[in-house]
Amino acid sequence: MRDIEQVVILGGTGFIGSHLKSHFEALGLSVKVFGRDAFQSRSHLQSLVNGCDLLIMLAGANVGE
Repeated sequence: MRDIEQVVILGGTGFIGSHLKSHFEALGLSVKVFGRDAFQSRSHLQSLVNGCDLLIMLAGANVGE
């Protein structure tokens, strides 16, 4: 993971996302986590992920709703 410095996790506010965040931070990486508000618009989403080295997409429908 030498070439990866910035990680973005979309839909990462839940159980899996919080564990991934901790894991990547333990490796010394910078991690940003965004929830549903990241999907306000295409331009907003693009601004959040611009410049990241690794994008993890966990966002989906909430099965509890």
